[in-house]
Amino acid sequence: MARRAHADLIEQWLADDSLLVEFKLSNGSWAAASSPSWDANTEYRIKPARVYPVTSMTNSELFLAYKSTDSTDISQPICSCFVAIANAAIKRYIDDQESKK
Repeated sequence: MARRAHADLIEQWLADDSLLVEFKLSNGSWAAASSPSWDANTEYRIKPARVYPVTSMTNSELFLAYKSTDSTDISQPICSCFVAIANAAIKRYIDDQESKK
């Protein structure tokens, strides 16, 4: 007997209830399927996990970014030094991605 369409996806989804199922719309985009009907003529997928970038900056480089700001001024809701560190890490990530091209 032939396996049901989408059997592998159904098994994966049933085994891990944290997975989100999406179905393909006619315009090519994906939409959430909170209760999939598993129609044989519909394309389904497990929603890809979001991948967050990781900086290649070393602890020393991050510390230098921190020290290059006025780290004593905490009068702002978010200390400017933390913003500088985040921006430096984001810039490095973008530079790393562009250098791979």
